[in-house]
This record gives sequence, structure tokens and C-alpha cells, in this order.
Amino acid sequence: MRDFWRKCRDRVRRHLPVLVVTTLLTLLLIIYLANSIFISVKPGEAGVLWLRFFGGTVIDRVYGEGMHFIFPWDRMYVYNVRIQEADREFDVLTKNGLQVRISISIRYYPEYALLAALHQKVGPDYANKIIVPTVEAVLREVVGRLDAEEVYTTNSLIVKSINEAIEQVARRFLNIDAVLITRVELPESVQNVIQYKIEQFHRAEAYQYILARETKEAERRRIEAEGLARYNQILSVTLTPDLLRYRGIQATEQLATSDNAKTVVVGAGKDGLPLILGGDR
Repeated sequence: MRDFWRKCRDRVRRHLPVLVVTTLLTLLLIIYLANSIFISVKPGEAGVLWLRFFGGTVIDRVYGEGMHFIFPWDRMYVYNVRIQEADREFDVLTKNGLQVRISISIRYYPEYALLAALHQKVGPDYANKIIVPTVEAVLREVVGRLDAEEVYTTNSLIVKSINEAIEQVARRFLNIDAVLITRVELPESVQNVIQYKIEQFHRAEAYQYILARETKEAERRRIEAEGLARYNQILSVTLTPDLLRYRGIQATEQLATSDNAKTVVVGAGKDGLPLILGGDR
């Protein structure tokens, strides 16, 4: 046994320079290829692996966050799977040939489970290959059916059409979170005319509101006046002289029996009612 270990030690000593050089070369090679071997997938990202010698893109697996080790001849494509935003401007023509510049903001994110299929079918630049061309085509089609004023005032119709078109094209790979029209830029003269028309329209609506309010107020006053006239008419019929004389007698009796008043009868008033002077105690 001692002879065996001695022989091994002698062989190591004889080949030590070769082992040292081989180890150093291996370490240098690993360091040089570290970026191709050690792949870090950061938060909000996911990876798609491409195998050079074993079938290309791995379709049935998406690599999540963390560190992954691959062969240097393979490659991992890292995608951002968070909600992303693309801002674009498009120059389109209305139905009467007027050029309009529309700024659009699109929020989207890739379907995580289908990321490998998206990479294989479309690639990393999927926003410019799917979303932007679809938006531009829909804008030209929809705006081409509208005049300048409709483009300025009916943004919801344009947004709805864009959403429907994008969902049909990209529904297998992408999720569209929102499509927003951030600005519609018309020639200044046309925009001033449209704004003036809108302002006059709202003024007319305000005038109609005021007119309706005053009409209702006049109707209320008419009904109130008719009620008062009816009340006075009934009152004049029911207040006979005898009833007034009776009410006067009742008031005299109440005043005479009051603890807070001193009553002096001076003489008879009209219709035989006494005149009463009262004073506090």
C-alpha cells in the first residue's frame, strides 16, 4: 500500500506543471466565458433557452428569476415580463384629406406561459413587429372614415378599435393593459374653429338650461299666486260680520282674564264691542 501511494505521489510530482497549467487555463476559460455560462435573471424578467445541439428553443419551459447555468454554446434570451409602455406618434389623414398627428401610449406585457412561443414566432422586438404596425394600420383605417371634428371629439371610438385589433393579432402572446390617446394635434386654424364650435355648443346648452329653470320658476310662482287668490276668495266668503264679532268677544274675554294685563273698559266700540286698554302689572 505504501508503494502505491509513493508511486502516485511521484506521478503527481512529475506531472505537476502540466496540472497547474491545465487548471489555470480552465479557470481562465471559465472566467472568460462566465457571461455565457452563468445567466442571471433579475426581478421582473424571465428567460428562454436556446440549445445549439439539442433542438433549438425550449418551448415547454420558461426560466424564472435567479441564477441559471448553461453551456457556453447555448444561449438564454432574457425578457422583461413587467408592464411596459410604448409611446408613438402617427401622422394620418382624415376623410377630407386633413393631416392629423395622434400620440398614443400603449401599456402591454408578454404572456408569461407563452414567452418561449413568442420568442420563437416573433422574437425580442415583438412590440415593433406586432403592436406598432397594428396600431398604425387601425389608426389609418378609422381616422380615414372621420372628419377633423370627429377625430378631435371621439377618442373613445379610436381607442376601442385599436384595442379590438391588437387583441385579435396578439392575443396568443401578449396582454394589452391599456391604449391611451395622449394628444390629437390638428392644424391650428382647424383646431381653433373646432374649439369655437364646441364653446358655442356648450353656451347654447347652458342657455337652454337657464331658460328651462326660469320657465319652471315662473310656473311655480303662477301656481303659488293662484293658490293665494283662491285662499283669499274662500276667506272673504267665510269671514262674515257675525263671525268677526264673535271672534272679537272671544279675544276680549281672553284679555280680561289674563294675569299679565290690566283691563279698563272705556266705552263701546264699533258693533257694540268694548274698547279695552291694557297694561302690565
